[in-house]
Amino acid sequence: FPLGPSSFLLGSDAACDLRLPPSAAVAPRHARLDRTESGLELTAMDGPIYVNDETPRTPLRGGDCLRLGVALVRFLAGPEADALYR
Repeated sequence: FPLGPSSFLLGSDAACDLRLPPSAAVAPRHARLDRTESGLELTAMDGPIYVNDETPRTPLRGGDCLRLGVALVRFLAGPEADALYR
C-alpha cells in the first residue's frame, strides 16, 4: 500500500489505512506510521510492535519486517517499492 503524505494507521479497525484481520491478534488501532524529517517513524498505539523481531527503531528502512500481533508486514522503500508499483 502506498503511504499518504502524513500519518498512516495500521490495525483491525475499518478506519485504518492498512486493515489487518482481528484474528491475527491485531488491535483496532495497533500502530501508526508518521513521516518525519528523518524518515518514517513507527509508533505503537494499542498493541506491541516489532521491527525485524526487535524493539522498534526509527527511521524504518526498506526491507524491514513489521510484526503486529501475528501479522507480518514488509516495509518497502526506494527502488524496491518503485519496481512493484510500476
